[in-house]
Amino acid sequence: MSGKCEECGQSAAKYKCPGCGLRSCGLSCVKAHKARIGCTGKRDPTAFVKISDFDDNRIMSDYNFLEEALRVADVAKRSKYKSFVGGRKPGVLKELIYQARFRKTKFVHMANGMSRRIANTTYFNRKRKCMYWRVEWIFHSTDIRLVDENLDEHVNLGTVLEKHLSPQSHSPTARHQLRDFLQQPVDQLKLLFKKELDDAKESYYELNINESLRQQLSFKTVLEFPEIRVVLPSDIDRFSIVEEEPKPVKPAASPVKSVAEELVEQTGKTFREEEIKDEEQDKEQDDMKMYDFLGDLPGQADLLWKSMEVQPPSLMNDVEDGELSG
Repeated sequence: MSGKCEECGQSAAKYKCPGCGLRSCGLSCVKAHKARIGCTGKRDPTAFVKISDFDDNRIMSDYNFLEEALRVADVAKRSKYKSFVGGRKPGVLKELIYQARFRKTKFVHMANGMSRRIANTTYFNRKRKCMYWRVEWIFHSTDIRLVDENLDEHVNLGTVLEKHLSPQSHSPTARHQLRDFLQQPVDQLKLLFKKELDDAKESYYELNINESLRQQLSFKTVLEFPEIRVVLPSDIDRFSIVEEEPKPVKPAASPVKSVAEELVEQTGKTFREEEIKDEEQDKEQDDMKMYDFLGDLPGQADLLWKSMEVQPPSLMNDVEDGELSG
């Protein structure tokens, strides 16, 4: 290697930095140039290489680079669920998961260090018993992305959107991009929420602009925080809209009706044998009511008494010992 040291300019150059290519004479100049220009001293494996300079050494270097990338990806994948100390989640994160589940929302968090995890400002206010979500509003076909750091879960979505579409809230450049949205009535705009963790084709739920965020996130999966896409009515056909899954409904309590329906649907069901004694007058009256009720169902009254291995109430007067025989 010929020429003078490019750092001190006095001694002959002996070394060439793999990172920046600067030629130096010794350790002191190597350290000096790193401090001066912030060089790492490591070769950039992604740097452009002329085809004339490409040789076996370059091929081996690229191979090692790809192997290292695979190793790092594998380590990150295996440590995905070990990002918390002792395998336990921090109290704040556990609180978010619990409160979201209480609201019938599945909250999915990302690993520590991920940009979406760092950006999430969602929290639960215990005093007010209210979730304050970070919500990002994405306006379709524009570069506009508006953020609510802490949006009250009870606020109407249309009210929030109307505030964001106020002309005074944007610069002239932003107003130009949002001109079609500003000219459209707020209640005519479409709000879409992406169906998260779906391996199929990218699809969206259509949100009700007249309801609160809490209502609209029920029975949905939220990846860290909601992203709501605002779409013009003319562009809604460009998206794959999915129907919401049926929400479970708690059946009304009706013991007598349930027994009758079960008899109609399932014949031959065995009931627990009961002993009916003379002094149980109230029980006998209840049996008569049941018999009268089932009389309206063809063939079901006989089926009931047969399955209970007792005789109908009409034969009770013939029984002298106080017990019904099969």
